[in-house]
Amino acid sequence: MSTGACLDGEWGDGTRQAILVDPPLGAPFERLRFGHADPDLDARLRRAPEAARRAALLLLARHLAERFALDDPPIAAAIDEVAGGGLLGEELRWDL
Repeated sequence: MSTGACLDGEWGDGTRQAILVDPPLGAPFERLRFGHADPDLDARLRRAPEAARRAALLLLARHLAERFALDDPPIAAAIDEVAGGGLLGEELRWDL
């Protein structure tokens, strides 16, 4: 599985909150609105226009925030900022 995420050593050295997905994603899981495990989703998203990629990531962020009760104000503010077309400022990134 490839996420496209690239984390540097400094990020790995810090203490971070994490979400434990149990069972692992390879196990059967509930269908989401955009479909079941789609092996071509990554390729389609990479070819999609920026607006489509942003919308897909916002859908995912909102779904994860709701499913795992991630209702901290910085998380909600970050999702709202990105949804409005903005970028996360240094202060908001630090709060996350």
